[in-house]
Amino acid sequence: GGAAAAMALGCGLMRSNRHAEAIGHLRDAASFARQADWAAGAASAEGNLSVACYHRGRMREGLEHAYAALHAFREIGETRAESTNLNMLGLFHSLMGELATGVDYLEQALKLTTAAGNGPISVILLGHLAEIEGFRGRLDVANARLEEAVALLGATASIDRTSDLPGVRARLLLAEGRTGEARELASQVVADRTDEADHRIRAAGIVTLAAACDAEGDSAEAVALYDRVLAMTEHDATVFHRVEAMAGRAFAMLRNGDPGAAEAAGEALRTARDAGYRFLEGRALNVLAAVDLEAGRPVAAAARAREALLIHRETGHGPGEAVSLGILADCESAGGDAA
Repeated sequence: GGAAAAMALGCGLMRSNRHAEAIGHLRDAASFARQADWAAGAASAEGNLSVACYHRGRMREGLEHAYAALHAFREIGETRAESTNLNMLGLFHSLMGELATGVDYLEQALKLTTAAGNGPISVILLGHLAEIEGFRGRLDVANARLEEAVALLGATASIDRTSDLPGVRARLLLAEGRTGEARELASQVVADRTDEADHRIRAAGIVTLAAACDAEGDSAEAVALYDRVLAMTEHDATVFHRVEAMAGRAFAMLRNGDPGAAEAAGEALRTARDAGYRFLEGRALNVLAAVDLEAGRPVAAAARAREALLIHRETGHGPGEAVSLGILADCESAGGDAA
């Protein structure tokens, strides 16, 4: 009874986007369920804990709960939650910078949903795969996954709106350097996603739109858009998108000549490290390196860029690696040690 009550309270708090409070009650539910030898209850509590941690940006903790849920459900022979748990594992590993591992788990989940004929969930998984392959710089693979998702969505009789395929396409266009197209599509995503259920997709769209504006030299507009995301609540934007906005905002501030860029980048770095977002940590280090270089400190800039380069190579984040290498080349030209 205690486990069921704690579970109900935790799930209710999650539906109200009060994830920090939900985590405590769901931990109680998992503990009570184990004491009562209620294996299914413990497995369910672990799964819900992983989701709550995801929304709070607690990646390492969430990863542990996702593994616990996967193993607990397997022990009781329950396979219906398998794809959900694999999806969460894929997201956690990817956001922590273990991109290849994340892709592997997402592909395992996709095999299960494809075999089960679950088109709407397969579309979501393909969208995740497209975006993560984009993070890896594998744009051909990313675009192929996106086209699979679009084709499947067209063949699926569903009114589900939780997938963000236009937003993913905008991010891939931006990665390809097609900034005008990316800006136009991201603007459309932000304008179209006005329903209450669309808040996080809208936040992701604003981040993409801001990055496109910055890439086109409209850094002041980019900063204003990033500020919109940073003003959002946990209900409106995930922690990941807020940290992504912090890093992007710092770069835009630097390009706009704002002296607060270094402080903004430092805050982004601390937050990324606390949350466990490794490639965003690398992105923030790249900003700090660029700040040092701009201030005439090429040796310090090279040290930051090398640290960022190591992170991007460890995580397989191709675009971030390219930025680090570019900064190192500029450091060498300016008299810094890029070795």
